[in-house]
Amino acid sequence: MSVAQYGYDRTEDLSYLGPKRTRIILHKFSLETGLNNFAKDNFDCHAEIANWTQSEKGKWCCENATELTLYRNMDPVTLTMQHAITGMLTEKQQTFFTIKFS
Repeated sequence: MSVAQYGYDRTEDLSYLGPKRTRIILHKFSLETGLNNFAKDNFDCHAEIANWTQSEKGKWCCENATELTLYRNMDPVTLTMQHAITGMLTEKQQTFFTIKFS
């Protein structure tokens, strides 16, 4: 899962805090929206996030990832909101995440 295409790529040297961590996309989803559906979109977004955090993948990410962040982008062609939840993981955690959940 590459985050470079979305512009979220960030690697920091946090050796004083522990192992080096890299930001990756943990979960992606899109929601249809319209000009008057922003309240519904927010509700659907929170419902999707709540469902994800209750899944095995979401629980693991909440326990192991740091700096969980939600990014939203509007796709002007399809008029959908693209959502991506990213987090910082160590190399060892990234390997486990990729093998277990991909």
